[in-house]
Amino acid sequence: TLLSETELWQLAFSVVSNWTGELVTDKTPASVTEAVLSLYSELAEHLVDVSALETAGDTLYGLIDTLPKGPRQRAEPSQALRKIQTVIDERRQLVPLVVALGDEMRRQSALDFGSQMSMAARLVSGHPEVADSERASVRAVLLDEYQDTGHSQRILLSSLFGRRTERAAASVAVTAVGDPIQSIYGWRGAEVGNILRFERDFPGATVIRLEQNYRSTGHILGAAAGLIDHNEDRLGKTLWSADEPGEKVQVLALWDGE
Repeated sequence: TLLSETELWQLAFSVVSNWTGELVTDKTPASVTEAVLSLYSELAEHLVDVSALETAGDTLYGLIDTLPKGPRQRAEPSQALRKIQTVIDERRQLVPLVVALGDEMRRQSALDFGSQMSMAARLVSGHPEVADSERASVRAVLLDEYQDTGHSQRILLSSLFGRRTERAAASVAVTAVGDPIQSIYGWRGAEVGNILRFERDFPGATVIRLEQNYRSTGHILGAAAGLIDHNEDRLGKTLWSADEPGEKVQVLALWDGE
């Protein structure tokens, strides 16, 4: 069964509400559910095992208590450092709930989109024979909106179509379409770095820049480029238009929407 976001939340809330283990928190069940889902999703998206989460932050936690104080520092670690320890403590408490959610999903033979991608990525990256078998039935692949793919999707796609082996000598024509400037789904796991790493994941790839703009005038494109040039994670390109330059861009500073 493939769960929707709502169904996954309901399942996680049920796990939290019926939890009988130790949990010291002042958060509501709904807030704990959100925290559990966040950890569960991040683990799946980045192909990280729960065992790694259990020990994550141990070294930092210990260093906060044991590092010698610097000049003019108080003997006691700062509130900011203690807050980091608090976050680590809270995360440790949630690990059993994350495990319980995973167990319940397996009991119900259920997956969500993130765990589905994670399972597929682990399968093809860990078992080349599976990737070879799948690749053998494909001759051309179009990957649209590639800037909005996540880590597990990147591993899945590059493992399937970015490698060439003896068992699958025939190449697959791969075309990815995307624009790092238009990456807007970072809040749900998309990584703009995927498109920046495309040539590394797909050796021999040719980058074709679509630079002619048919919607905006030259002055608008110039103003937009002046802003975008400050972005660090981008592939360089120069937008241009065959139309007239048009009116110059005006900047208005307004107090509110009125």
